[in-house]
Amino acid sequence: MPNLKLSAIQFNGKETQLELDSHADTCVLGSGALIFLDHNRPVQVLGYDTTLGSKTYKTVSGALAYDHPETGKRYHLVIHQAISIPHLGHHLLNPFQTCLNDVRINELPKSQAMKPTESHHAITVQEPDSPDANVIIPMYLDGIMSYIPVCQPTKEEWDSNEFPRIDLTHRDLEWDPYSKSYAEQEEAALALTARIQTISTSPRLPSYRISSMSSMANDSVCLTDDDNFSHALESHVSVSISSMHTETNQTIQTQNEATTGC
Repeated sequence: MPNLKLSAIQFNGKETQLELDSHADTCVLGSGALIFLDHNRPVQVLGYDTTLGSKTYKTVSGALAYDHPETGKRYHLVIHQAISIPHLGHHLLNPFQTCLNDVRINELPKSQAMKPTESHHAITVQEPDSPDANVIIPMYLDGIMSYIPVCQPTKEEWDSNEFPRIDLTHRDLEWDPYSKSYAEQEEAALALTARIQTISTSPRLPSYRISSMSSMANDSVCLTDDDNFSHALESHVSVSISSMHTETNQTIQTQNEATTGC
């Protein structure tokens, strides 16, 4: 695990930051988290400097309180299978781990988006109280670090089950950041994408369409009638054919005059 930097920002001694960190291979809960489950799966954590050795920490499930800035609604953000580092002054959220629980994170800041939307630089999750709606949690920047402000819920608040809970990571699917299956799946997806791209850019035979028809007979013919359409083609008809070459996005007009019949 890379270096875990202590945050320099503390708001009021109670509010902390839940920061995005794709370099931390597992989510981390620091001080200010309500730990409610020990998975009994201790892990060895290494810093950026391996010569400093490793330390053993618990794998836990914990909760953070979050107040939505637009609605004022309070949620309990639940992070399962996280590493508990009680002395850490903030928390770390691994985007890959959240993605496995269908939690989508758009890390691109709105200020850098060509056409910014509310989903840019935000976490999108399903609204617990409404399966057909989403909650969009906007993120802020501390320097270049993306984060959302959170605080520690009290045990009484948690036990009351009064506030809707959002699982940011999977509760049951065992998280293994070193599993080879992720690399294998990505390679398979890459190969499929390359194959689709090859097929879509392969040369195609030119296609043709009838662009116009005009009768050369003296008697009028109703071409919209099913019985007359084939007869009209066999008699006095001028057919204009367009050859459409998709490779050059140009239409080459050719004129074939076919006069048959009496």
